[in-house]
Amino acid sequence: MPHLKVVYDPVGQASVGGKLSTLNIDDLTPLFPLVDVITPNLLEAKKLAQSDSSEVSLLANAIHHLGVKSIVIKGGHSDRESSAAHCIDYCLENSDSSAQKLRNYQLRSSRIETSYSHGGGCSYATALAAFTAHGYLLRDALTLTKAFINQGLSWHKHKRAYYGAFEQLGWPTNRAYFPTVNDRTSQKNSLLLAFKNLGISSGRKLGLYPVVDSLEWLKLLLPLGLEIIQIRLKTKLTAIWTA
Repeated sequence: MPHLKVVYDPVGQASVGGKLSTLNIDDLTPLFPLVDVITPNLLEAKKLAQSDSSEVSLLANAIHHLGVKSIVIKGGHSDRESSAAHCIDYCLENSDSSAQKLRNYQLRSSRIETSYSHGGGCSYATALAAFTAHGYLLRDALTLTKAFINQGLSWHKHKRAYYGAFEQLGWPTNRAYFPTVNDRTSQKNSLLLAFKNLGISSGRKLGLYPVVDSLEWLKLLLPLGLEIIQIRLKTKLTAIWTA
């Protein structure tokens, strides 16, 4: 099945204790090339990479060399001082299997202290598989997954006396639960000015809102009296049209 996506959560140990698997790297080696995305936490990533390093980029690259296409190292078990107040998930993504184009980025959100986290790792992988099945690209599916996890952890964040199960709620829509994406493109564009406010009052209907990709289309639409037109030019212009 060429369109089948495989998401693998290498659960090594339950958060309440006890090993869940006796599989070693040699046992897993034939499986790795079939995996599109693997979702270890930091401890599991160290075992897969056979390394004591806590540098997630090195661990991800080592796992990639085992044959896994894309690696997501969850940040919930990170003990780095720089991330004490935040949970940072690291992704090494193979965006083009034929050309082996790799890119990496991080998803950063506030760390949520709660005792209701049992099953969070499994829910993470399941949500990622579900969002991928909806047709989202990995980066978008991962962002939705992180929002889903933050939403569930926040549900019981003030209850710390009892160790309970992660709360699997609905599709995340609250902006507060979504992470910040940190990559080279985001860093490069972080100082760009925001678009000016269009001054559109709340509840006002815009009517027809065309999105066009050429100046020729813009020239045709301008005389129609439309309230708003968006033009998206993604290629270098060879000529400039002036009204």
